[in-house]
Amino acid sequence: MHVFVRGAELRALAPDRRYTPCRDAPLADLLALTAGHGISRAVLVQPSFLGTDNSQLLSALAMAPERLRGVAVVEETAPTHTLAAMRNAGVAGHRLNLIGRPAPDLGQPGARAFLERLRIAGWHVEVQVEGARLSAVLPPLLAAGLPVVVDHFGLPGHPFDAGDATWRALAAAAQDGDVFVKLSGGYRFGATDLRPYVHHLLELLGAERLLWGSDWPWTRFEEGRSYRAALHEVLDAVAAGDRAAILRTTPARLYGFDGGGLAAC
Repeated sequence: MHVFVRGAELRALAPDRRYTPCRDAPLADLLALTAGHGISRAVLVQPSFLGTDNSQLLSALAMAPERLRGVAVVEETAPTHTLAAMRNAGVAGHRLNLIGRPAPDLGQPGARAFLERLRIAGWHVEVQVEGARLSAVLPPLLAAGLPVVVDHFGLPGHPFDAGDATWRALAAAAQDGDVFVKLSGGYRFGATDLRPYVHHLLELLGAERLLWGSDWPWTRFEEGRSYRAALHEVLDAVAAGDRAAILRTTPARLYGFDGGGLAAC
């Protein structure tokens, strides 16, 4: 989920953004929406149009620290003490959004040092990239010892194809490290029936490697969306035991909600 307020509170927008928000997504609305559907915890993801200005994200985390965790976007030069402080504030990961952008050279010294600092700080990396590019992006992240969360089903092709390159990349990654897939935003790759995608990922990775996301407030796809529909289009496709893993067990472990919260770094 994303939170942001426009106007004076919406600080310098990223110059390379692909989208400018047309409405606010305040924390109060998010908390009311989740509570109304029986969801007690949420993960806030830094919107791409805010770049590396994580001030709104950090402010929201401070307002409900027991209920929220965050995924930020930080500069490659971010020092260890900054990452540790953000971790203690509730940030669990770094977002790498590569849609419409070239992948960074993760093998060059500065990138390797950055990934090592993320690992030491206990962060994971959340990746949003077209499924056909996953095979090039995932290996260096996993080789660095970082858990990786792949967003939006891995953005596979549509209609569903069991031979899609997305699934081959995820299967290979699952052999090499901690890879998770977020069941969210099927409309971002054109899917209207998510059942074949959900069932295939269950077979490929198992429920313990999957987690659900509403993608609220559905930036760029706001019209005609509802939180209830986003929840049930995925969860109605899985058995009760798998629902428990996807909604509770896996995200609690990954984002540090279990065991009394985040450990000090």
